[in-house]
Amino acid sequence: SCWWCVKSEMENKEQQKEEDKLPGIWEYKIGVVIGEGAFGKVLYGKHKLTGKDIAVKVIDRFSCRKYPFLVGALRREQALLRQLGDCRYIVKLLSSFIDDEGVYMVLECCMGGTLKDAVRRQFHEADSSSSGTDTTVSEEEWSIRIAHYSHQILKGLFAIHSNGYIHADLFPSNVLLTEQGEVRLADFGSSLPIDGNGVIGAWRMTTTDYTSPELLKARVLKSPFARGFDVRSAIAQRMIAVDVWSLGCLLWECLRGVSPFQAGSDALAVDQIMEYAGLTTMNSRKQWLISKGASSDFNNESWHAVILDFLHPNPEQRFCGGEENYTLPQSDAGNESTMIEVVQELHCRLLKYPIWNEACLDAAHVNLRPSRGPEWWLRQENSPQMRDGAIDKWDILMD
Repeated sequence: SCWWCVKSEMENKEQQKEEDKLPGIWEYKIGVVIGEGAFGKVLYGKHKLTGKDIAVKVIDRFSCRKYPFLVGALRREQALLRQLGDCRYIVKLLSSFIDDEGVYMVLECCMGGTLKDAVRRQFHEADSSSSGTDTTVSEEEWSIRIAHYSHQILKGLFAIHSNGYIHADLFPSNVLLTEQGEVRLADFGSSLPIDGNGVIGAWRMTTTDYTSPELLKARVLKSPFARGFDVRSAIAQRMIAVDVWSLGCLLWECLRGVSPFQAGSDALAVDQIMEYAGLTTMNSRKQWLISKGASSDFNNESWHAVILDFLHPNPEQRFCGGEENYTLPQSDAGNESTMIEVVQELHCRLLKYPIWNEACLDAAHVNLRPSRGPEWWLRQENSPQMRDGAIDKWDILMD
């Protein structure tokens, strides 16, 4: 019996050695919570061997069993992040793995926080006694910063759309900033194929007050298509228009301090979006937006022109590029264009606004670095003790 005990112990050690070669949470020390969502959380961490800062997205296996659609969303997010690994404006996926307790995605850690953090500092902390120093910048400098950030967001969206997907949940909390103030788009769990597959009911996975009216009404694919034109191109245009609407909402929040359709509940937000979508003139829509109040009285006609185009109720009209009544031509049905050609043409239209003139952006020497670290980093500095992923895995999942 002693021989069997020794043999069993040796086999267990060999199995442990094999497991230790595989990626796992045991490779990391884990710190504070960076953010939490409906189905998981993101934690700050460090790689034990290299000391590299990382962010770990964790979803426990119970949630995956309870909500089966989560598994598909996680697989889609991981696959898309791998496809987009060469794009500097997309958060990097460093590793991913599963075990008996959870599903993990190890991501690049963006020490500049989120665009939401930057907006909050600019508009909501000027009179805060808890802020040791004034973290706001002048209106002119803030406008230039937003021009830079949004230009980078568009480059990130171009990469996503060129790979056959839309983000579908673009809002300031999903736009990360590096320590140098460079954009990283994150959270692709709601992403959708550009061919419209899975779009019905997709609004349930999005942030309501940033969701386009046609996605809420499930009419992305139902509206009539012009006769004699390539339906694939038309669908691609309408799918990309979903992200353009969200970008319009994001720009309004960045410049006015509050989301244009912010409400006390999702149902009220939907009511506001539908009320706005029912307005028939650009001027009436502009007055509606302004009447909703804001943390800032920022009033720049160049920005208003962009935002009102992006928030056009008709998805085809979101690509007018500053030209009134412009309708993007589509390929003949008999000569079907490739998706990449459609994406390129749509993005060329989006970048025609003067605020994104690259020469002007390069000439504007503005410091894009966030004025201070994110709130979670202050918590981490105040509680520097980190848990060992090899020992405290259950505590990490359950906290």
